[in-house]
Formats: sequence, C-alpha cells, structure tokens
Amino acid sequence: MSPIILITGANSGIGLAMTNALLEKGARIAALDLSQENLPLPICSCFAVT
Repeated sequence: MSPIILITGANSGIGLAMTNALLEKGARIAALDLSQENLPLPICSCFAVT
C-alpha cells in the first residue's frame, strides 16, 4: 500500500499545482482547503473544512 500525501491549500496556487501533478503520477492524495471549488475531479468527494 502506498502512502497518502496530505496537501493543504489544494484549491489554488502551489497546492493545486502539486495536487494535479501528483494525481497525474498516480499518487494517493488527501487534499484540504477551505473551499472545494477548484479541487480536481478524482478528489471531488472531499469536503470543505469550515
């Protein structure tokens, strides 16, 4: 089982770029952000932290 990478600020900027790049390589991601507006589709079932 491969590790899960935790990315904060995954909705924009460097966090979004890192999330997309790692997903393209097949990584398992736990993405966190205050909004889920721009989160990539493979992780769209995640919820926004309020």
